[in-house]
Amino acid sequence: MRTAIYTTLFAFIGYGLAEETVTISDLSIHKQGTPAGLKIESVSFKVNGIDADNLDCSATSVAFPEPDERRPCGETHYSFTLWAGEKEEFSIMVYHDVGDS
Repeated sequence: MRTAIYTTLFAFIGYGLAEETVTISDLSIHKQGTPAGLKIESVSFKVNGIDADNLDCSATSVAFPEPDERRPCGETHYSFTLWAGEKEEFSIMVYHDVGDS
């Protein structure tokens, strides 16, 4: 199921929590309703940012509505978490770890 939504997006750089503007495209969230609540079976999207050019990010069995861990975007310094949105159903937070700057 392809889900087109608006999300709140931030990229936090290193430990200083500086902001980086990122763009997310090709977002797909596969969800399933269960008696215990909403289950997120998979998330996938592409990220464009300072060090990312159509970087593939994806994960399966994603904890929701609060994340249990950051999910890596391949072998890069980018990762993400999926949260419940405020105005929309989902919110994605993107992290960019640049080390000790």
